[in-house]
Amino acid sequence: MRLPGVLKLPPGIMAGVENKFALIVMPLVLAWIAAQPAIAGEWSQGPGYRALAVEPGPSGKAGFTLMPASQTGVTFSNTVPLERHLTNQIFLNGSGLACGDVDGDGQCDLLFCGVNGTLVLYKNLGQWRFEDITAQAGLNGRGLPYTGVLLVDIDGDGDLDVVISTLNFGLHLFFNDGHGRFQPSSQSGILNAKRGGLSMVMGDVDGDGDLDLYVANYRSVTIRDEPNTPLTIGFVNGQPVVQKVGGRPLTHPDLTNRFSFNVKMADGRGSVQIEEHGEPDALFINNGNGQFSEVSWTGGAFLDESGNPLREPLYEWGQSVVMRDINQDGFPDIYVCNDFISPDRLWLGDGRGHFRLQPTLAIRHQTLASMGADFADINRDGWDDFLVLDMLSRDHRMRFAQRPLTDAGQPPLGAYKNRPQYPRNMLYLNQGDGTWAEIADFAILDAADWAWTPIFLDVDLDGYEDLLVANGFERDNMHVDTLQELDRTKKTSQLSSIEQLRLRQRFPRLDTPNCAFRNLGNLRFADVSSEWGFDTRAVSQGMALADLDNDGDLDVVINNFNGQAGLYRNNSSAPRVGVR
Repeated sequence: MRLPGVLKLPPGIMAGVENKFALIVMPLVLAWIAAQPAIAGEWSQGPGYRALAVEPGPSGKAGFTLMPASQTGVTFSNTVPLERHLTNQIFLNGSGLACGDVDGDGQCDLLFCGVNGTLVLYKNLGQWRFEDITAQAGLNGRGLPYTGVLLVDIDGDGDLDVVISTLNFGLHLFFNDGHGRFQPSSQSGILNAKRGGLSMVMGDVDGDGDLDLYVANYRSVTIRDEPNTPLTIGFVNGQPVVQKVGGRPLTHPDLTNRFSFNVKMADGRGSVQIEEHGEPDALFINNGNGQFSEVSWTGGAFLDESGNPLREPLYEWGQSVVMRDINQDGFPDIYVCNDFISPDRLWLGDGRGHFRLQPTLAIRHQTLASMGADFADINRDGWDDFLVLDMLSRDHRMRFAQRPLTDAGQPPLGAYKNRPQYPRNMLYLNQGDGTWAEIADFAILDAADWAWTPIFLDVDLDGYEDLLVANGFERDNMHVDTLQELDRTKKTSQLSSIEQLRLRQRFPRLDTPNCAFRNLGNLRFADVSSEWGFDTRAVSQGMALADLDNDGDLDVVINNFNGQAGLYRNNSSAPRVGVR
């Protein structure tokens, strides 16, 4: 539990950090503390700890400076050719990055991946200078569609290894020799094969002391990129049913559990509504030597809201995943952000490798197309709250020019256990009793444009965690006018499949400014994007924090789509303490 205003240290230990489940490993972990004049009182002692109450000191100048690539040497760009993402729109979801000290020199290095096959490791030389050491580190990419990446100690030998997810080509694991040189695991390309993994997180879910792996799976291909696909309709017991898609039976491995159909017949003609499903996520248990075994969805490890084992896997659109002790019972829990109408999943762990869905009434409504989530105690009451992003524009006019890609519909009257979904951000305030109140509108955080990654960070070091959001999209396919124009063109022209896909070029690019929101301390936030220098216009997707200059504050790194990566220096001069 995080106790606001109290710094706890075990007896006889200067400072310690327990990292049971971390997404990013950094050489320096921060804790805010007041300037010396603000410290009052004496140390108190309890079982296993000492505590000193502190108060936030006066804030220094908060904000960020975008460091030029000519100075840093970081020129990575997640560049995807037009033809590639016109024919596979899943590539538009972009890629991530990871930060960590891979060679043990005390400097935080950077690892970027690109969905078009690029993989670059930058060594931190200090003084905001970086060098590309990908080849000598043994991390030359194979040209695969890389999506997510982790720097984390897989085998427990004290150095940072690499895990990379891909679309269709499985997970790729590399072991660090302790000096920043990597060797591939024998399981590379085998784990999670033939699936579209977008995001990963690691944590000790079974309490055996090593890090296990959860992968949020999406898809590698979608029927949305296959216009003119023929459907074969037959009759079973007098009822029309779809029997083939693209000439292949629904029993084909690529089609099993992939679609739901609603077939209607009238005057001898049929109409079909198609719902395409995503893929099951995957949980891999670490066997203790850096080798992993996949957990069955139906073997008793995953339970529904009533505590019953799942009868079948969940075929959903896993966009991102976060691991956190959400209910503060000491065990890691998992929150999965699912795209489209797939509901988000909050899995509460028991510390022995079993997970149960949170109670039905614990959360009353959700985002429609969840993109990313982060946790923080925004009101300093000792309970973790969390934000889930969607794609609602901050511009009032743009809200009338866009429409959601999916309509989740409205729940029937009286269905009080339903959890409706709405196309906006959700901010969940922890009530301390296992339930959350949704307050995004009140907090003025309901919109952050087409948003991907939220990160809570106390930028101004006033004791309250602020919010940074990376946003933008290469192709605004929610743009109503363009959607109507394309619909008219398709109805009045005989277009081939590739001609229909190329019509997507008419959608405008949505390079909205990134967002920074200051926590005012009263459950409300203020937009300070421009004031804090965090309003660069780009298509920003992956984002991470790291102390890149070892000055004790956390800087920001962003992986931009079809644009150069962004490194933002944290300018805060407020007093702080670094805990190693």
